[in-house]
Amino acid sequence: MGVRIFQPEMLLVLAMYAPLFFIFFFSNSLRVNGAMRIEGQPEWKSMLIAGIANSLGLFLIIIIQYVTFAKTGTVFWTTNWLSVNLLFAIVPMMFILPYFNRYFFYMTGRVYLGPMVTTLVFIMILSTNTVVYLPI
Repeated sequence: MGVRIFQPEMLLVLAMYAPLFFIFFFSNSLRVNGAMRIEGQPEWKSMLIAGIANSLGLFLIIIIQYVTFAKTGTVFWTTNWLSVNLLFAIVPMMFILPYFNRYFFYMTGRVYLGPMVTTLVFIMILSTNTVVYLPI
């Protein structure tokens, strides 16, 4: 996963995507810091389960795409097959997302800071590493 230098033009992209991504990351923070905190369960185990739960579905998409390609010579999803390649950068970020949310929760006692930070980081990393058409 590569990260490019920040470009000021990407602030427009951030403004477009931030509200929806914040809703997703906030719901993830609620799940990780509320529903997945089980009394008596070691912290490392809780976080590992949360990381796997966050990234397993996306990882399965990659597996389906490339196992099909290995067997048939054609990818499974043929219309937007390049979108599947973007998952190589997203899967690791989705795995560490619960760790960020939990860390920020322990720092502040609030579930808001983690989603705010990860929304900014996630959108900036993905938008600078893909082709984005700016409506300017």
